Amino acid sequence: MPSIVTDFNQNIHMVYNHRGNSGWDIYYLKLDTSGNMVIPPEKISTDLNDMTPHLAMDSLYYLHAVWEQQDAECLIYTKMDLSGNFIIPPIRVVITPPASHPVNVRIATDRNNRIHLVWMDQRIGSEDIYYKRGENYQSIGEVGIKRLIIPNLSCSPNPFSSFTRIPSYEKDDFALADITGRLVGKYKGAKIGENLSAGVYFIISQNTKLSPLHIVKIK
Repeated sequence: MPSIVTDFNQNIHMVYNHRGNSGWDIYYLKLDTSGNMVIPPEKISTDLNDMTPHLAMDSLYYLHAVWEQQDAECLIYTKMDLSGNFIIPPIRVVITPPASHPVNVRIATDRNNRIHLVWMDQRIGSEDIYYKRGENYQSIGEVGIKRLIIPNLSCSPNPFSSFTRIPSYEKDDFALADITGRLVGKYKGAKIGENLSAGVYFIISQNTKLSPLHIVKIK
């Protein structure tokens, strides 16, 4: 069962389960708007018989995936960037006991980027619906498995009324997306946001090591 989301560039991110010689595994895949593979299928699960993944994206453009690990009767969660690199490697978030045969898991993020899980299990005999909430802080403890996360961008001023700039990145190119994830323009780091309407935006670096930067234009 595949699950799919799109990012601010309309790239497609997908997770799905695939049966190999030793059991079921979870794979991640990234496509462009024409269906061409940007990142070919890559295994992200670590154990046998992982099933029914579900995928969500938060407002900072991090991917959150969850799936069932049938042999261990638990749910597995991972957090990735838009290049499929682990920010939080696969970990157990619902474990037996007390859960019993957790299935049909779904994940969502709210506007504060908190993580919400819902699933069904049989811990009290009949199959019931259960809910769990988790936080989503970017802290020093969240270190990438494939590479280290370097410090986030910063800009000045922020909020701003005319334009803002990114110190040390004045000659670099940046994309700008609105709060819905729609791309609204491309700018040099020396002058970002000119001629935009007032609102909330995200600066996205072409360097995928840098997290998107939240900015506010006030008039």
